[in-house]
Amino acid sequence: CSGRTEITSTLIARLRKEALAKGRTEDHVNDTLRYLIQETEVFWIAAGAGDVAMIQLLLDLVKGGDPKVISGVAHGGKFNINFIGTSQKTPLHAACAKGHNDVVALLLNQEDIDVNISDETGKTPLAIACENRHNIVVDLLLKHNNIDVNRPSLPPGHTPLTRACEKGYENIVDLLLKYKNIDVNQGLSDGWTPMCIAASHGFFRVVQ
Repeated sequence: CSGRTEITSTLIARLRKEALAKGRTEDHVNDTLRYLIQETEVFWIAAGAGDVAMIQLLLDLVKGGDPKVISGVAHGGKFNINFIGTSQKTPLHAACAKGHNDVVALLLNQEDIDVNISDETGKTPLAIACENRHNIVVDLLLKHNNIDVNRPSLPPGHTPLTRACEKGYENIVDLLLKYKNIDVNQGLSDGWTPMCIAASHGFFRVVQ
């Protein structure tokens, strides 16, 4: 990972130097770099691969947070960290699906992150983390101030809790039930509650 990060940093620095040498303005170069980062989806690839060093490099680049990486890139426009790529998911979705704890923690620390954004099926990052049984990621998401623990997906309207009950994920259910705003009675569009779902699949320890 560190090797890829160093190569990317060197490549970006070289592209910027050559563009400036050809008479491009600072703003033009910076806008182009932001465009390339977003449109090539390198951010999503790094998030899905769990490459926290690469994510930090790109965040520093687009926000101008680290002058040692590339100075002045945060002039003008704004990078959209919640942009939905061709996969119909955000970088946060990608990291949550794979259980990359460090990347999730880094993304959640960004002030403009939308922790409740939905993918093409209406699933939030929390729903995806619950489905994939990533306990630490679920815990990280639940600690975010803006988390909506009860947001349903598209019909039939699974919530993170109903999906965890359907799969019998006891640890995930325990984490969700400890959250102060959890609605234990919010069910599917057909009226099935989390308890009914768990019981119908024979997950009696989840019911208890």
